[in-house]
Amino acid sequence: MGNKLINKIKRNIVVGSLALAGVFSYSGQKFEPTSPENSLLYTHPISEYAKMISTNYITNVNKSTPFEKAKEQYEIYQKSELEKILNEEKKQKKEVEKRKFLESYYLSQDSLNSYIRQAYSNVKKWPNEFDKRLFRVMLRQESGYNVHAVSKTGYKGLGQIGPEVYQTFRPEKFEALKDSITGQIDEHALQKELFNPTTNLELSLEYLNYISKFCAKYDPNWSNSDLETKRKKILFAYNAGVGTARKYNFNHNNKKLPRENREYPEKIMNAYHDSNLKIKT
Repeated sequence: MGNKLINKIKRNIVVGSLALAGVFSYSGQKFEPTSPENSLLYTHPISEYAKMISTNYITNVNKSTPFEKAKEQYEIYQKSELEKILNEEKKQKKEVEKRKFLESYYLSQDSLNSYIRQAYSNVKKWPNEFDKRLFRVMLRQESGYNVHAVSKTGYKGLGQIGPEVYQTFRPEKFEALKDSITGQIDEHALQKELFNPTTNLELSLEYLNYISKFCAKYDPNWSNSDLETKRKKILFAYNAGVGTARKYNFNHNNKKLPRENREYPEKIMNAYHDSNLKIKT
């Protein structure tokens, strides 16, 4: 909403309000700035109209109507129109800010795919049981593709990664985050690392690969399980933790488990098989 538009509205306001106030009449005709005299209406500020009227620059003036009435009408109308413009500008500004905010938090499908491809390229090993669609569906459940998602328990980012996973798979970087004097972790720096999409996705893949190997080692039924079952066991361990998964023999249907742990693998696999769920890979 630039100055040109505002000036144009101002010019139209002047003509319209003067006509409404009776300073000049259209005489049933559409007013057109066809003469130098009429053109002055579009170029002179309101304070100049008194001079033009007194010197007969404009001849079709209703002299019986006080000029102050026209000026008052103009000022009221001008204020109203400018308020509309400013309100519209504020509305558009809020929309832009909202869009920027969402873009900084929620990744588009194309952006997410780019990060996933990069993560798969950077990570040397990932679980054979996970294709990119399943990985994306899991991320959708974990964070809704919110880069800055934080769970109630403090897990962060796209894959909801915690400090212990970062420490396990990035030990040198984790040590570098410690204060040289106090030995305390710089929480802000760690949070920044976990919110980084590439780092978070790489850690998610590495952790999933670790879980896959953990299941193969400690689950006596692993080798006899079909692909669907293996995927559910990995998802169960990702959500509940490998210790909990092992404690319950990698069976997410155990009634002693919290509802979230029991439903998590089923939700993801149902979404994975849902043909109506359009996910680019």
